[in-house]
Amino acid sequence: MLELYHWAPNGPWLKPLIVLAEKDIDCTFHPLDVLAFEQYGPAVPAPTLETRLNPEGEGPLLVHDGRQLTESFFICEYLDTVFEGLALRPTHPVAFNRMLTWARFINEVLMPAVNTPQFTWCKSKMPRKPQPVAPIFQPEVAGRAVRWAAHHPGRRELLVGYSTWEAVWGTKFIPGLLDSYLGKTGYDSQQYDSGREPGAPVNLMEPVAGDFGAHGEFDDRSNSHSRYTWAEENRYWLAGAVGIAFLSALLAARSA
Repeated sequence: MLELYHWAPNGPWLKPLIVLAEKDIDCTFHPLDVLAFEQYGPAVPAPTLETRLNPEGEGPLLVHDGRQLTESFFICEYLDTVFEGLALRPTHPVAFNRMLTWARFINEVLMPAVNTPQFTWCKSKMPRKPQPVAPIFQPEVAGRAVRWAAHHPGRRELLVGYSTWEAVWGTKFIPGLLDSYLGKTGYDSQQYDSGREPGAPVNLMEPVAGDFGAHGEFDDRSNSHSRYTWAEENRYWLAGAVGIAFLSALLAARSA
């Protein structure tokens, strides 16, 4: 028996859904409302040793004959390996290497809140409309970051937006304080305005008709550039400039 616990089809939650559809795999779906923290509730199976490595519930959970798998990329790899049908990975070694390279770039560019249509059509049980947690960035910021990472394979990781830096380092050094803060503010910060209109389309079980483009409803509140990301991409040049300025100031002080 194959079961998938998942949220609305976007980001990492979408990848296994695409593989299941493309390979026509029979699966039982368990939709979760992540914005209401249902991934931590009794509807999700108790974690095994393997899934304890993903304690935050940040992604889908696949259960195959009682065995649990997490991480969307590895779930896709598993589905394509175990189940017959259309092969979704290239067989040529060079092409396969390129696929893994692009997957690495996409997975290791850590994103902030992005203004995408997912908040327009996602199914939510919250009393008000869902929104990304500010600060919000335009999709072009995310796209430029992925492209930059693809042309700089020496960088192991790229953080997009200062808010991403805060989240990553906050989790490393003050996880308890951060959890307490999010527990007090996280629920309200993911909502705005009044409730969704009755009968508004959702794409939980089927696509929403029409071309929504890449932008969501938050253009007036979204940043089209990230100074922090620019500094991340040019940090060696900046370090060199700071070093030159320091040496110049030191020489000037000595000659004075």
